[in-house]
Amino acid sequence: MKSRIPGLCSHCIAAIPWIRQPICKVCGRSVECPDCRRAAFAGRQFTFNRSAVRYDTTMRAWLAAYKYNGNEGYSAVIGGILKEGYYRMQQEMSSFYREIWYPDLITWVPASPDRLVSRGFDQAGVIAEDLAGAIKVPCLPMLMRNRHTVKQSTQNRQGRMQNVAGVFSCQPQAEDWLLHIAQAKNSRATSNLYYSLKEQAAKSLPLRILLIDDIYTTGSTINSCAGALQQAARYGHTQAEIFSLTWARS
Repeated sequence: MKSRIPGLCSHCIAAIPWIRQPICKVCGRSVECPDCRRAAFAGRQFTFNRSAVRYDTTMRAWLAAYKYNGNEGYSAVIGGILKEGYYRMQQEMSSFYREIWYPDLITWVPASPDRLVSRGFDQAGVIAEDLAGAIKVPCLPMLMRNRHTVKQSTQNRQGRMQNVAGVFSCQPQAEDWLLHIAQAKNSRATSNLYYSLKEQAAKSLPLRILLIDDIYTTGSTINSCAGALQQAARYGHTQAEIFSLTWARS
């Protein structure tokens, strides 16, 4: 594990509050989760979330140093921890499917333009691209924000849901991107040239889209983004399964 997280000694790695066995199979929390039992959440747009670590005081300080203070020295550490979360997620899913599980596409929850300017980088985009490069999976900026929002950390559960309602949509190119990835995925299964790309995609297995963010709290942001991705998939005549991987679970 040490080689995957450069900059950390074995003592620091052992002290990280890893989520090794999530109790809630929906949000990946390490304890029982009342949010995922709510009737309103039964219609969620994503399959499930997994997180690498619990969001304790140490993890909060590490993320703040990277995200708000611009300490780029934490980039490899944050990215390395996320990769560990992915490998655990992959192991869990591979055991379920009885084959090696991997996503067809990685994307991320985008920062608002204002926060992008103030921080100078999109922290979710950085760790998403880092993971995609490590596992050799396409990474595309599928999502965009339609308006600025107040920080989710300042809102209660109801406020978080209202705060992100209608905030996210997909880039204009998203439908074409999904269509061509679906066609490429299924080219191994069918080579019938009489089918159009849309017809081939309609006959295919769903695309597995892995959505990356830094923190999962109530799932409102992830669900809003997943809804936008599902809409783009439908408009692009493809089917999609949205999986979420976050750095931390609060």
